[in-house]
Amino acid sequence: MNKNEIFLDDFINYATYAYGDDEPYITYAGAKKTLIGFLFLYIINEQLEFANFKNTDDYLKLHSYLSKIFSSGNFNDDVLKEISNLFEKNFELPSGILEIESLKNYLHHGLMIFKENLNLGNLPPDIDCSSVLKDLISRPQTSRDSANTYLYYTNESLQQLAAGILKVKNNETFMDCCCGMFSSALYNDAANYIGVELDKEIAGIAAMILIMAKKKFNIKHENFLDYKDENVADKILADIPCGTGTPQTENRPYGKNTEAYCIENVVNALKDGGKAVVVCFGSILSKQDSSKKLREALTKDHLQAVVALPPMSNGTKSNTNLIVLQKNCHAKEIKFINASNLDIKNKNRLTLDESDISDIIACLNGENTKCLFKDIPVEDILNSDSISWTPNNYVKGEEKSKGRSIEEIDNDLNESYKELKDLFLD
Repeated sequence: MNKNEIFLDDFINYATYAYGDDEPYITYAGAKKTLIGFLFLYIINEQLEFANFKNTDDYLKLHSYLSKIFSSGNFNDDVLKEISNLFEKNFELPSGILEIESLKNYLHHGLMIFKENLNLGNLPPDIDCSSVLKDLISRPQTSRDSANTYLYYTNESLQQLAAGILKVKNNETFMDCCCGMFSSALYNDAANYIGVELDKEIAGIAAMILIMAKKKFNIKHENFLDYKDENVADKILADIPCGTGTPQTENRPYGKNTEAYCIENVVNALKDGGKAVVVCFGSILSKQDSSKKLREALTKDHLQAVVALPPMSNGTKSNTNLIVLQKNCHAKEIKFINASNLDIKNKNRLTLDESDISDIIACLNGENTKCLFKDIPVEDILNSDSISWTPNNYVKGEEKSKGRSIEEIDNDLNESYKELKDLFLD
């Protein structure tokens, strides 16, 4: 292991197992959140250029506040609030987004203990924050983490797939919609980042990581269903929420299908010619309700491809799908890839094999691969009853062997019966 991995393992192991029976319990997800917050404060205290403050007085105030924290070993709520306010002011962040609740909860009286036991005073000055955070984020949650402590982010294989499809350039604006913005920013090197997160804590964590990565960004803590900005992003990755919305009305043409509204918002947020990858489940692909209108409109103007994958989200057995959009591409054919039978490499992380990821990306680029796919003319899709986007409707996946068929077993039984009959009759 390299020094980054050693530091990460030491911190996580110490944070999750150091407490006694009468001490507050810290979950694995809690330790991950704590490490992100700790690195944020520690690195900025040691290397203030990370803060990149424009105002000299604010810079000096920040240094003073951080010195108080790291010299005393515990947090004063007022000091922590002042630090948050300074960062929110300097980076134009939503008010209250950097409350850093994890640090207050887990390290309030233990910062000096962490520093001493983990030798944080001698943390390598050239430690690669991005590598530490990338490894940290990709580590799976554990069964001890409840919904209240779970740190959501889009699956790492989906992140790799999306990054390979989008090919974000360093002069482009990249938008993350509900993916755990901190993770997608580690896979895409853009000039500017836009994030929309429903969860306030995740939005705060994303802000800390992007500050450490010295990225230019804007993050909003809001429901993406209500997102109104248009023509703002060159590339978008969206992991849209599924569920029900408000009943269908004239102003809500897709009824209760939240996926439809989110996809529409993704298209609106794209610049002309911009590209998006949308992660979703199956209902939006063929549901026979008003969302059919959205499929019709997108197929005519913006749809490029749909990829069916195995279930890649904890807690569901539904296939994961990727919808590839390019604003105003007016494709003549839509590529449907059925990769739903791919093997999951790591059952905890729900990851795909690297070669399978490369094959899907290459197939979308028009290269010959082992992927099962079919290019369907847009007119054929629009003339179908459902205007289906389900890849399985166009290209069947390979049947996985499930043992002997009933017919084979029946034939063997008949043969055995015949042999026994002949034996006893003789």
